[in-house]
Amino acid sequence: MNLGNDSILERTRSPKTPNHHRKLISLTALLLEAIAATIIQRSFDNFIVRFQLLGFAR
Repeated sequence: MNLGNDSILERTRSPKTPNHHRKLISLTALLLEAIAATIIQRSFDNFIVRFQLLGFAR
């Protein structure tokens, strides 16, 4: 396994990468993206609630 300067996606595109590894990497990326989106959305919701509690929104 090459752990040099190649990015994960570059290694994924390599013809040597098994298809099931590509699928696993894609699913992992989707999961991480979903987690990040959830965290960002909750942070934004908390900000809006605090903004409303301070009386700046009607």
